[in-house]
Amino acid sequence: MPLRHLGLAALPLLALAACQADESGSDRTQVGSPSATATNGDVGTAGVEQRLVAQPPRAPSILDDLRLSDDEERFVYETWQTIAQRCMAQAGFDYFIAPFETVNAAPRLPATIDEVRAHGYSPIEPELPPAAREVVSQVESDTQYRAAFVGDEDDPTDGCRDAALLVTDPVDGEYQQLDATVERAKIEVIASLESLPEYVALDESWARCMTEQGYFLSKPADALTKFVGVQLTQEQVDRRLADLNCQAAVAYEQTLGLLELDASERWIAENQGVVDAVKSAKAGYVDRLLEHVQINGLGVLRVSGLDGG
Repeated sequence: MPLRHLGLAALPLLALAACQADESGSDRTQVGSPSATATNGDVGTAGVEQRLVAQPPRAPSILDDLRLSDDEERFVYETWQTIAQRCMAQAGFDYFIAPFETVNAAPRLPATIDEVRAHGYSPIEPELPPAAREVVSQVESDTQYRAAFVGDEDDPTDGCRDAALLVTDPVDGEYQQLDATVERAKIEVIASLESLPEYVALDESWARCMTEQGYFLSKPADALTKFVGVQLTQEQVDRRLADLNCQAAVAYEQTLGLLELDASERWIAENQGVVDAVKSAKAGYVDRLLEHVQINGLGVLRVSGLDGG
């Protein structure tokens, strides 16, 4: 569980790599496309939003069932924050805890008309809550605060942050290591889909739809590679809307979800020993953390189902 409860989930590497994409960004056959930065004005796609809204998202990976639930992640987050807060108080500093909901969001790609008009293909970054901004500001501007919270960068044990993470997220913890195995399995499952005939056919259907709109790309991932981080233009907005419209037309996300489900079920069937070990290690990890909270009187807000109440 590499700090998933800290809300530090990253975009897929493909999307991040796209920040180095060619700045020109257009492969549409029509020339003279508008190059001015897109605004929130009408882009002439009145029928698209309804289709986008109606498109169900891809189902979560069943491999996530092996990992911490949302309630368990909330408990882990509140525990490490409370430990850090108590440590900082002992050092003479205030430490403000941001609500779990405000820090557990990951960057996401634009998916509605308003979002596309504002961002094109570039990910929407979650807004850092005030409490988290205050901590960041203090760490950056106050050397004594930074020394108390972060400690020596070369010593993973001397800061209040480190003291908390040694309890909630030990690098050598059994569950943490097994959870990393599950994370790698998720990545491998996604990568394995690309060789499936059904996946190839899905990309071909999407590409035909895009060709009818005047755009020539072989799969949605190509558009991400080309346009994430590129200056927003009206042409990019139009392309993103066409992209999403074509994904909806061919049930792209739903189909990928079904393919991922089949591949994940095969992984589980072939790795039952790992699955059993993860479940056992997770239960032990949560139980030990609950015990630590109770023994040390941390006053962490309990989540129903974790403490019997």
